[in-house]
Amino acid sequence: MKWLDAPGELRKVRLNLGLKQHELAERAGVNRARVAGIEARRRPLTREVAHRLWFALANYELELKTMQLVPLSSLMGLPSKEAVEAE
Repeated sequence: MKWLDAPGELRKVRLNLGLKQHELAERAGVNRARVAGIEARRRPLTREVAHRLWFALANYELELKTMQLVPLSSLMGLPSKEAVEAE
């Protein structure tokens, strides 16, 4: 949790993951104003909130890494591009 010791790092990690403040806040179960205040160093980063934010960011990163893209054709029941080319 060391990277969350610096509120500036919170913003950097959030942006690198492509999350907006309100998305992180919702995932962490905190108010968007709290996330904004922590990033701007206007609000303290408590241990509990740091844990919630870390957990939310880690879970989101894991979701991004494990997400598998499915071709639209397979969802619609159409043959794959490879199957059509093979015919």
